[in-house]
Amino acid sequence: MAVRRVPVRFAPARSGAREPSDTEERPRPEAGERAGFGAGERQSDAGGPALSGSAEQQWSGEGEPASSGGARKQRPGGGDPASSGGAGLRWPGEGEPASSGSTEQQWLGGGEPAQPDTGHQSPPWVEEPVRSGVGQRLRLGAREPARRDKRDPQGKPQKRKNDPRRRRSVAVTILSAAVLAGCAAGPSSDTIVIGMIKDTSGPASAYSPYVTAGVELAIKQINASGGVLGKQLELVSESDGSDTSQTPVLVRKLAGKGAGVVLMNSGSASAVAANPVCASNELVCLSPDNLSAAIVTGKDTGHTYLLGPTSAGMGTAYAKGMTNAGIKTVAVVADDSSTIQPYVPVLAKPIKEAGVKIVAEEKIPVNAADVSAQIARVQAAKPDAVLVVSSGGQTEALVQTALHRMMPGVPRFSGASFGNQPTAWPLAGPGALDGLVYVGSVHPDNPRTQKVAAALKQQGGQHAELTAYGLQGYDSVQIVKEALQKQGSGTLNQALQSVSGYQSHYGSSAFTISFGPSKHVGADGDCGMVLGTFGADNTPGPAWPVSQPAC
Repeated sequence: MAVRRVPVRFAPARSGAREPSDTEERPRPEAGERAGFGAGERQSDAGGPALSGSAEQQWSGEGEPASSGGARKQRPGGGDPASSGGAGLRWPGEGEPASSGSTEQQWLGGGEPAQPDTGHQSPPWVEEPVRSGVGQRLRLGAREPARRDKRDPQGKPQKRKNDPRRRRSVAVTILSAAVLAGCAAGPSSDTIVIGMIKDTSGPASAYSPYVTAGVELAIKQINASGGVLGKQLELVSESDGSDTSQTPVLVRKLAGKGAGVVLMNSGSASAVAANPVCASNELVCLSPDNLSAAIVTGKDTGHTYLLGPTSAGMGTAYAKGMTNAGIKTVAVVADDSSTIQPYVPVLAKPIKEAGVKIVAEEKIPVNAADVSAQIARVQAAKPDAVLVVSSGGQTEALVQTALHRMMPGVPRFSGASFGNQPTAWPLAGPGALDGLVYVGSVHPDNPRTQKVAAALKQQGGQHAELTAYGLQGYDSVQIVKEALQKQGSGTLNQALQSVSGYQSHYGSSAFTISFGPSKHVGADGDCGMVLGTFGADNTPGPAWPVSQPAC
């Protein structure tokens, strides 16, 4: 560390003296007195004031302060103020400190500081380390110390030529601009960034990893075959935990990393929360697996899309199936999450319109440990069937086990989550899922499905088992690829709206996906859904023979 010599002036304490003017030196407090107080006003035995930045500094009983790092500055007469970095500090009356914008103290004229002659003898010299950083101000109850700028006879500051501080300032500015420019450069020109919001800790974490597995498989295959337009795809993801307050922030973060499209692989409420950011940043935000039509309706939805079908289509499929099965009354059990609750009225509407009466509705807390009370109330309503709507996972396994035990023989239906979560099935009791009808998207007559199934199996991993979620994640990337190839000189949003008749890897072999300026739900019909059933071994069995959605 470089060391320079700086002059320090001090004068005896003057009790009752007037406040010195800007051109006069301030008295240094005597031992035991606190700067900014009159004579006789003393602090504790610790001595004078403490300084750390702009705060006061406590002197120890030995006259030395505790230092927060760096070299100390010697205080004439004993003690030295601690420094926390920045420009050197001085006691009042011991010379004038550098201005708050200075990074180094330098006396004008190369020696003595410019100040009026007050009759004092030449100041003692004290060695002080040269510090980098922003100059600090004293806060000792007095005015801000005067600047040490050299002034002309009229009192105006004189411009300094070849001021080393100015040269350093310009250099720092140029360096900072270069660093910021490098940070803003984003991804390299030979990659295309795809962003993804996922859930690794919230309600959607039960199915989000399956979507991720399909997304990663598609990107791997596309890159292995040469990428898109000669560029490799790069996946950048963030987890919002299905917390809608975090989603907009994370989508902006992905945009800052160069993403022009974001896959919304979290709860439906998260996708809705992202809409304003997608619109304002002109990001294409595509939901592979969400079912809520609210994502693409209303304000700020010009850049938002979902593959589909929607929850309304699922309600229509169940309404038809319940009618064909002769079901007249149904009870609805749903978890209380912000993602699932909006689904309930949308699902229930077509069921009620089909003439099926809803005789009971129960809410289950997410991560509930016991649902006996809720199922007892459902049992008391004596419904012909029970519909369970949840994000799946442990919550639905608990509900299905209780229904199997307390209401054996009563037909049960599930939404689109639990039936597509292989890791959740073992959480249910033995045989508890036998006969359960669920919404899936794996159809045995679709040859494209089987190709993805084989590739997922080869890729391996905990979530490589074939599910609707994996297929939807896979298709979302393939659709983005097609849009990129169509983009040309237009926008990606316009290119996505030109995608038509894409042959999906989920649903029946006749199911296709198309978008347009006024069509932001891709599904061309409801045959992207398949109503499946569980067997006694708690694994999916054959399709439900009573009814299937039509294209």
